[in-house]
Amino acid sequence: MKNIHILFFALVSLLVISCQEPIVVDLDQDLDRIVFDGNLQYKPNLPDSATQKIKITFNLDFYSTLRPTPVTDATITVRSTDGLQEATFTYSATDTAYITNQLPLRPNVGYTTTIVWRGDTYTVTDSVIVGGTLDTLYQQEQKETVFNKGGIVSVIDYTDPAQRKNFYQLVLLKNGVNTLSAQPANQFRLLQNDDFFNGATLRGLIVNNDIVFEPGDTSRVEVQSLSEKMYDYYFTAFVVNRPGGNNPPPAPLRSNVVNVTNPSKPPLGYLGIVHTTRREIVIR
Repeated sequence: MKNIHILFFALVSLLVISCQEPIVVDLDQDLDRIVFDGNLQYKPNLPDSATQKIKITFNLDFYSTLRPTPVTDATITVRSTDGLQEATFTYSATDTAYITNQLPLRPNVGYTTTIVWRGDTYTVTDSVIVGGTLDTLYQQEQKETVFNKGGIVSVIDYTDPAQRKNFYQLVLLKNGVNTLSAQPANQFRLLQNDDFFNGATLRGLIVNNDIVFEPGDTSRVEVQSLSEKMYDYYFTAFVVNRPGGNNPPPAPLRSNVVNVTNPSKPPLGYLGIVHTTRREIVIR
């Protein structure tokens, strides 16, 4: 971030006088840096267990209202650290993502992802952390209150293993559309840890009481077990990007992906491995 003295003066001025006009700060962003979005998934007993997707986009200016432009000319390869698996990803214009259908992940095995793009090589190694199990997904009628909408909501039971501390991300899709966007209001709906339920089965957990369904709608819920490092990254992203007040402009978070060719130009985003369990129902 350049012109730090100008930024400091602008922030102090906000505390002293009323703001009559919006202040636009030059964040000096590298718009040719790439952003990783998506994780490899260990999906035992699911029909798409061998399918993996990775999205790569160009970085946007902080003030931009445009959608990120996908990177389409990268080469992505994933190899298991025991040498038994290797898969090359192909870009899909329909999904705006790189996809392979030949990579069922295995527990207790590391996987190294290598991305080559315009002369730079990016790498990251991660492994599966087996977490909780989504046991049941069902519907429940919710009464309307001053805090909740009335209607049918999605409810789950899932079991947390007691062997280690676990971290989770919840995903709720209504008719195929993800309803839990990465907004500050969803911080504690999306992310959880097992500090208060280690080794227990959570029963009757409403995934999101703001999302109601009609008969014929499809509800799909995923419980994704994260590493602690990934959980901390996502949680910090919520805090850094919280709008309002006198918070400073967001700063890029350190990615877990390394640019081995040009370390002074790191990418953005996170690319790890999650353990995913999933259930789907049609609302009656």
